[in-house]
Amino acid sequence: MIYGMTSRIDVIVKRDRNGMLVPYIVEKDGKFYKVEDVKQIRVTTGRQRTVKEKYLVNINGHDKYVFRENNWWYIFDEDEDQRTFAKPAASPSEAIAI
Repeated sequence: MIYGMTSRIDVIVKRDRNGMLVPYIVEKDGKFYKVEDVKQIRVTTGRQRTVKEKYLVNINGHDKYVFRENNWWYIFDEDEDQRTFAKPAASPSEAIAI
């Protein structure tokens, strides 16, 4: 289980050049944001053999951690989020065009 101040989000994934699934578009509060870069991926196994994935991504020029656990996606809520999520897209297709 992910602890701390997190929000559950929806994520559209894509395959990177190595064939791994990585976050591509993040939907937070009904708004869409393109993931500009995936800088780091960490995979761990929890006590109950659940796989936890932690991604360091860049959204609107700001680095954020996105987590995946049991097919649910989460993002840490931080004070800087007002700047990070200041430029939403109206739809996933518009987020891709940014």
